[in-house]
Amino acid sequence: LNGFVLKHLLLPTRHPADALCTAKKAAASDSGSTASDHDYSTLTHLEHVNLNVPNHHYALPFYFDLLGLGLDPRRAQNVAAGEGTLWFNCGASQFHVPRGDTAQVLPGHIGLRYQSLDGLKERVQREEAKKKDDNDEDERCYTSAEVGTDRSGRECVTLV
Repeated sequence: LNGFVLKHLLLPTRHPADALCTAKKAAASDSGSTASDHDYSTLTHLEHVNLNVPNHHYALPFYFDLLGLGLDPRRAQNVAAGEGTLWFNCGASQFHVPRGDTAQVLPGHIGLRYQSLDGLKERVQREEAKKKDDNDEDERCYTSAEVGTDRSGRECVTLV
């Protein structure tokens, strides 16, 4: 399998569960036990990632056309309405992309794994050619694309 890395993706900055995890680790530390004494490995699946975007006009081409994620039909009516939340399927996980007043921003990255990067690389090349033709940076969900290798030596595509 080949990798894809999306850096500086729009992500929520804090989640209420962060405080709970921090509190559990602090309690373990105060009791003299270590984090390794506790089983935090019961997570079996990342169900979805929620990313607020101010406009579906740019999110739909990015997630559906460029990344090749499937549009979940349970929220397809929101495409025509331009409101509400879009759900993009990524294997058994999803990206939930609600329309909000402001985008959530957190420097970081999300890694996606494809069976083959050929289709993604072709779509990125087409998008890069369009970007050169219309020269409108404001209409892109990313500023640059690069093919390289990840930490394990696998080929990857990085979008920043």
